[in-house]
Amino acid sequence: MRELLFLAALFVTGIALPIEERINGENGWFVPQEDGTFEWMDKKDAEELLENISPLEFRSNEVSFYLYTKQNPTEGKKLVPMSLQL
Repeated sequence: MRELLFLAALFVTGIALPIEERINGENGWFVPQEDGTFEWMDKKDAEELLENISPLEFRSNEVSFYLYTKQNPTEGKKLVPMSLQL
């Protein structure tokens, strides 16, 4: 009888364990949806999605940075990226 209960408990715990554990950032991500919920996306699915997105969809908004100092507290100086050559 004990063996039967032990085998039944072992069988039930084997069913309850997930086949693949979901670890956010390692094997997938929880992606936020428009309705406020989160949906699991496997790493493989995310990589396929990124491969199929056109480069035009990766456009970003232009951002400008301004430097304000004690001598110049109201009129910021626009910082412009430049390449450094050593």
